Amino acid sequence: MEVLVDRSHVIKSELRNRVHIVYSLSKDLGLSGFWVGAIYSNDPMVVAAAMKMSSFGLVSSQTQYLLSGCCRTENLSRITSLRTRKGLRTGMQWWFED
Repeated sequence: MEVLVDRSHVIKSELRNRVHIVYSLSKDLGLSGFWVGAIYSNDPMVVAAAMKMSSFGLVSSQTQYLLSGCCRTENLSRITSLRTRKGLRTGMQWWFED
């Protein structure tokens, strides 16, 4: 949500609550079937609904072990962070074109 915070003077708070980020780590790593990802939202109702879904809370120990090794790599974290920021900036620039 860094992009939204950077443009907080432009974005009304109502819009911030309607933007939800859904990320699929398993797709980025090419691990189909693992179903590992994350949801980020400022809306408490969206967060509460996601917490109630079992697929958002259960990750097998084998999956945790495999992904913890992958995520320890500093380069992977840096590249993923840069790509995510770039995608969010591009989307926000398109949305708020002058």
